[in-house]
Amino acid sequence: MRTSFALTVVGTSVLVAGSAAAQSVAPPGFSVRIDRSIGGYCPGCDMAGKNLNNMNMSGARLSEANLQGAHMRNVIATGTDFSGANMRQVDFRHSRLTGANLDDGNLIGASLIGVEAIGASFDSAHLTGADLSRSDFIGADFSDAIMDSVNLRESNFTGARLSDAVLFKADLRGTDFSGAQLEDASFDRADASGESFIGAVINDARFSRTNLTDANFTDVDLIDVVFDRTVGLETVNFTGACASEGVRLPVGIVLPPCQ
Repeated sequence: MRTSFALTVVGTSVLVAGSAAAQSVAPPGFSVRIDRSIGGYCPGCDMAGKNLNNMNMSGARLSEANLQGAHMRNVIATGTDFSGANMRQVDFRHSRLTGANLDDGNLIGASLIGVEAIGASFDSAHLTGADLSRSDFIGADFSDAIMDSVNLRESNFTGARLSDAVLFKADLRGTDFSGAQLEDASFDRADASGESFIGAVINDARFSRTNLTDANFTDVDLIDVVFDRTVGLETVNFTGACASEGVRLPVGIVLPPCQ
């Protein structure tokens, strides 16, 4: 059975199936056509720096592809497999990544501003310096992700999973982590001012030198959570919250023990 692989036009050059240009992008057995869509199975494809803006690649299997520096604005990639791909500095702005698989991907310095990535998986992805602001990550999985210096401002992580994620020096201002799974996550030196943790599970999470000014921890069980030189704890909303023995809080803040 012949599998199709559709690609875009780059500049004025047209990629025709079987041509040398096409073979440089698609492996034998793939055809290249001009219809603004990518489909089929192409592991390890080299599309670094390509103009893939506005394309529909839903369901495509692009595991371990080289997409470094690719232009992928307004892409529709519902259920697409990008696992293990090199997406360093890729431009995914305003794209739809609902249900996409980006596990183990290299997304260092990538731009994911304004994306819709409901239920997407970024398990063990490397996102250092990436911009994920003003985006929708409801129910997404960022377990074990490296998110140092990432920008998550005003993004929605309701019900997302960030267990064991590292968010060193992350910008979390105005981010919504309501109902999120944050066990063993590290927020050291992050700016989480104004952030919502309502109903989140944050067992064993660490907030060392984190700015939590005006954050909301309503109905949160503070079980073995570490607050070390945390800024703004006295302004946090702890309504309905409880704390396990050993959790250090500012003088004057007394929470009932967690059952």
